Amino acid sequence: MSKVTVAQVAGIVLPTAEVEVPEWDGTVTVRALTRGQVRACRQGATLGEDNRLDLDTYDLLVLAYGMADPDLIGEGEEEALRLLRAQPVPLVYRLVREVVALSGLGPDAQFRRRTGDDERRDPPDGSSDHQGAGGDDRGGDESEDEPPRIP
Repeated sequence: MSKVTVAQVAGIVLPTAEVEVPEWDGTVTVRALTRGQVRACRQGATLGEDNRLDLDTYDLLVLAYGMADPDLIGEGEEEALRLLRAQPVPLVYRLVREVVALSGLGPDAQFRRRTGDDERRDPPDGSSDHQGAGGDDRGGDESEDEPPRIP
């Protein structure tokens, strides 16, 4: 097996699935989310100074970012949320589950909560490869490595 190149990493194609949506009298194409999109969903659904996560908004953002055709997120987050909030709950949850499954975020995904005993500690010399508040990439939210809620 040969070494992977930057071009190969940059050119990765995310898995997609076509889903029948009788409520809309047609089909949509959903796709897996990137790590950056999962982070955008979390940030877009975080409320207040105590960083509470609005799970309903999180689910809708997962769907907005995960819908490839039609491209709802291309209309902007606020417009995508407005459109999706008007949809029937069973429809939204069915499509969210498809995106979650394609993204590998389902109940069988390998997630772990980082703790103080985690092997990913900062090096003893005090340097850190983590970025963000408090010298880590968690932005103060220790639950970031937990899987998202699945409806």
